[in-house]
Amino acid sequence: MTIEISRWIARILQGGVLAALLVVWVMPAHAALRVADHQRRQLTLDDAVAEVRQATAGRVVSADAAEIQGRAMFRIKVLTTSGQVRIFMVEPEGGKRFE
Repeated sequence: MTIEISRWIARILQGGVLAALLVVWVMPAHAALRVADHQRRQLTLDDAVAEVRQATAGRVVSADAAEIQGRAMFRIKVLTTSGQVRIFMVEPEGGKRFE
């Protein structure tokens, strides 16, 4: 009986099932750490401009720091490829973006 159990454990290890279980167990914790790091990071105005430019594929017309309702924000105006001007507000703490 113990020989059969030993063979069974060897097959599991060889098949990578244990490795797969380990990955499934570790991934949610890793993802939570990445989210926490993203929320904690401090953006510069250049970082915020680069993120908005990449997200919109438009041309940044202006960018400045502003205080809105007592909160520090970056105000970024973008000229879209369709000719519209869109204004984005980006929080320096965490990079949350509002339009």
